[in-house]
Amino acid sequence: MANNSPPEKFKGDAIITFEDVPVAIRAEKLLKASGYPCKLVAPPPQFRLGCALGVEIMAYQRRSIETLLEEKDVHISQMVGLDSDDSAKYFNETVIDHFKNPRNVGEIENADAVGHVNNSSLSINADLYLKIMDGVITQARSKSFGCGATIAAGSIITELVHGKRMDELSAINAAAVDKALGGLPESKSHTATMAADLVASAVADYNSRQSIGK
Repeated sequence: MANNSPPEKFKGDAIITFEDVPVAIRAEKLLKASGYPCKLVAPPPQFRLGCALGVEIMAYQRRSIETLLEEKDVHISQMVGLDSDDSAKYFNETVIDHFKNPRNVGEIENADAVGHVNNSSLSINADLYLKIMDGVITQARSKSFGCGATIAAGSIITELVHGKRMDELSAINAAAVDKALGGLPESKSHTATMAADLVASAVADYNSRQSIGK
């Protein structure tokens, strides 16, 4: 007699996240093909800054899973037990606040300078718009598309540049962005670099416009 009862649902006790959704999907397929019980899940809120999808696994298999994914050149952003307090420590309150409540989002019509950064390998696309009067930034807005850390970095950069003179912007580097956000996980340090590159791109655009205007 056939057993028509539904199969028992898999319930893991650890979660791994990745840089973006396609990587998470690939990781799940690799793990299942290798016989590891796992499933795609929406990560806890702390993890959603890293990726919209995670893979739930059994914690006791984490070492062999890490080895397998490393061999397949699949980079893990974070792996933490679902019952562990460590998940709440992945991103600090400043990063989470700027992700959930990004400042100065949008474009500036007739902006005096525009910075742009696009990195398809990291799924990052961001713009920075500046309004400038007498060499001082009077308004800054940004649009950032990517993981939550990217959104947080795009938000904080508008606060860092506002009120600054254009000749002061060279001091806003990746380290300054990281410090303003209270410190990013190493796997997300590239988002601070992205924000600094946005500023450098906007400065270059401003200087180009000034040269044409002379």
